[in-house]
Amino acid sequence: MAVGFRSVGTPQAAGTTSPASVTPSAPAGMETGDLVIVVASWDTANTTATDSGITTSTAGWSAHPDVASTTSSPRQYIKLFYKFADSPSMAMPSVTFTGGTTGTSGHSGSVRALAFTDVDTTTPFGTSGANYGTSSTSSTIIGTILAPAALNAGELHLAVGTRSDDSTGESTVASGFVKCATDYDNTNGGDQLTCYAYNNTSNGSCTFSNLTSATVTRAGRMWTLIPDAGGGAAAIPNLTLAPYMGAR
Repeated sequence: MAVGFRSVGTPQAAGTTSPASVTPSAPAGMETGDLVIVVASWDTANTTATDSGITTSTAGWSAHPDVASTTSSPRQYIKLFYKFADSPSMAMPSVTFTGGTTGTSGHSGSVRALAFTDVDTTTPFGTSGANYGTSSTSSTIIGTILAPAALNAGELHLAVGTRSDDSTGESTVASGFVKCATDYDNTNGGDQLTCYAYNNTSNGSCTFSNLTSATVTRAGRMWTLIPDAGGGAAAIPNLTLAPYMGAR
């Protein structure tokens, strides 16, 4: 089997208070057994908030240990929460952002849910790529987001990038990648842009380019989804039968 991309839900922006909670819409056509990944991206608007400020108390959802982050102001974070769908109408989690600067020029948090098919239920994730994080510089790109060491048969790489300002233009992605969602401009607080793409054909780094030039901090990372090994009934071996000799 090979991991496939099913669909993406509508993004939702958190408020500018702290804590601020928000729930994404479910991916269209979600089916039982899909791996649903909620991408939480956050422009903290300060240098003190950490990814531990992105949480969910909704039962059954796990946080991926590998996050994307910057180390300079304003700090950017990307954190994944995931769960295998237990029904086509499974509720999405409420995600809370705590520790960002409040107010009209303060933090910008957003969430978006993506569904993937034929993902291994025991070990859904493989190796992640290296964290990509920059200081505040003028740029029209988010990248280069490095790939993990390999893309094995059936695997899929999910790349997400974010920056501390919006963009009037839609990003383009590196060769081999497919945009699984349009860029999301979060205009709450100090603004934020998040981009999403996947690659299941060739191993390579990802850059989101063609963005409006702005002096911004940027963060991104690439995660590997592992395919379901399959299964089903065991094969019946070929048997050579002796000819029927009749009753004795």
